[in-house]
Amino acid sequence: FDNLKDSAAAGNVLHVASRVFLKDGNDFLPEFTDNCRLFYDSDPERLNYSADAEGLRQHINYWVENKTDLIMQDFVQPGLFNVNTKSVLASAMNFKGTWESKFDDDLVKQTRFQMPDGETLHLDLMFQQGVFFTGFSESLGAQYLELPYAGGQLRMVLLLPTQRAGLSQLESKLEHLDFRLLHDDIAVNTSTSVLMPRFKMEASHNMKDILKALGANHVHLTVQPDHAEYTYTQDITHILHRSALEVDKDGYDGPQPYTKGRQKNKIIT
Repeated sequence: FDNLKDSAAAGNVLHVASRVFLKDGNDFLPEFTDNCRLFYDSDPERLNYSADAEGLRQHINYWVENKTDLIMQDFVQPGLFNVNTKSVLASAMNFKGTWESKFDDDLVKQTRFQMPDGETLHLDLMFQQGVFFTGFSESLGAQYLELPYAGGQLRMVLLLPTQRAGLSQLESKLEHLDFRLLHDDIAVNTSTSVLMPRFKMEASHNMKDILKALGANHVHLTVQPDHAEYTYTQDITHILHRSALEVDKDGYDGPQPYTKGRQKNKIIT
C-alpha cells in the first residue's frame, strides 16, 4: 500500500477509499479511531440511517466516487442494505500508472487477439520497441516481460503462456510464486518489441464470504452505546471491496494523491 502511494511523485496515481460506517446509537472506541487514522488515513463515520438504507448506499457511493476521482461509481449495488444493517466496511482501490517508456501514438496496430475461451477479437494493440527485462520460464511454460513505471520504483510483470490454451494452467502455478526470485533466475535486459492491448481490470468482492472460507467466521467491532460506560462486540454487517488496474499507452493526466518518502523496485503482477 505505502509502496504504491510513494510512487505518485513520478506520475503514478493510487486512489484509496477505506472507511468503517457505523449506525448511530453506538460509538467507536478512541483507540480504534486512532488506528484508522494511523494505518488507513481515514476517520470512521457514524450515520443515522435507521429508516433510510438507500440513503446509506448513496452516501457511501458518493464518498467512494470522490475519493477515487470519480473512477469508481455505484460501489454499493441497490438492495444490499436494509434496516438490519449495523455497520459497513468499505474499501476501494484504483491504480493508474505512467509508463517509463511510453507506447508510440503512431504505432497502434490492429491485429487478432485470442481470448482464453478461444474467441478471436480484432483489437487495436499498443506497440513500442525498447530495452526491457525479458526471459522464458520452462516451469511456468511462459514468456516473461517487465514494463517499468515512471520513476523506476514499480514494474508490471507480464507472463504470456506459450500454449494457446495454457492460461488456466499458468494461473494455477502463480499462488506461491516469488516474482523476485523469478526475476533473478531468468530476467535479462534485451531489446524487445512489445505488442499488447489496452485493458482495465476490476474485481468486486463481498469479503465476509472470503474471510469465512479462510476460517474467520466473525469479524466484529467493539463499540460503546451512547450514554453508557460498557462496551460490547457486534459483527460487521458488510465488508465490501473493489479494486481496479488500468493499462493504456500513455498513463494518467489528473490529480495525484499525497506522497511521502521513496522506496525502490516494487513489482506489480
